Amino acid sequence: MSIEKLQPSETTLPAPRLVWHDFRLILIGLVMLVLLLLAGDSLALLAPLRWLLGALMILYVPGYSLQAALFPHRTDLDGIERVGLSIGLSIVLVPVLALILHSTPWKLGMWSFASGTILIILFLGGSAIWRRAQLPLHDLAPTLPALHPQQWWRNLPTLEQRIYRWLAGAAGVILLTLVVVFTLPTPDTSYTEFYMLGSAGLAEQYPLDPRAGDPLQVTMGIVNQEQTTRTYRVEVWATWAWDPANWHTLTTEAGPFTLEPGERLEQPLMWAMPWEADDVQVSFLLFRADDNEPYRTLQLWLDVGAE
Repeated sequence: MSIEKLQPSETTLPAPRLVWHDFRLILIGLVMLVLLLLAGDSLALLAPLRWLLGALMILYVPGYSLQAALFPHRTDLDGIERVGLSIGLSIVLVPVLALILHSTPWKLGMWSFASGTILIILFLGGSAIWRRAQLPLHDLAPTLPALHPQQWWRNLPTLEQRIYRWLAGAAGVILLTLVVVFTLPTPDTSYTEFYMLGSAGLAEQYPLDPRAGDPLQVTMGIVNQEQTTRTYRVEVWATWAWDPANWHTLTTEAGPFTLEPGERLEQPLMWAMPWEADDVQVSFLLFRADDNEPYRTLQLWLDVGAE
């Protein structure tokens, strides 16, 4: 009497690692994203990675998880249809989640949105894994990345290979752009704050109805938000709106002021109106160093009475 060794049949169910290996990568990505969110801006060099992972988890993974749960069989959809459906379903799911969160006590914030997205991905991913586990191995839809990427790539039609190359190239350009934007700031992204405060220390209660020759005063504020030391000066000009060519006078100057990056200067600025007129424009001009053109301009409109 001989005993024959039993061979697995064509309907053998897949091993667990074949059922959820793509969701294992998604889970790793979610953990990385949470850690990057916790780190905040303390790791500026990793900001592009945080944005890339966040965009992937919002614009692709929710829809990918849903289509994997709805269509686990390999004949349900082809590769391009799955990619397009994943993006389309994500675009539908994310606004719905945002509307739901907005009506809850937690409102729509970074952590509430991240938590809601993670819960959706985990629920849909669990459903997809359960449905895959009911199918024979040879009926499973291929997942990305495949266990044998070279073989998977060779089996793709030429059109799909070309589309994947385009997608990879576009992703590379986007990633490079993010790296340049977030890690290589240029001086043009910096600026200087220039403001005037009234008698109460607020942006109100300015001297709007003065008399000619009376001393006027505001509080001038300059904040150097640029990445280098700057020197500033201020000019105050009076211009009559109805004849600016002939009625245009420098009333006072202030400065120079040298400020380090992040340094703030607040001090009184005094001047007097040279003549009586309605509709007089007072221009506060901020210049950097020896520039001939003003860097910032503030204006007041005054009705100047007789002395």
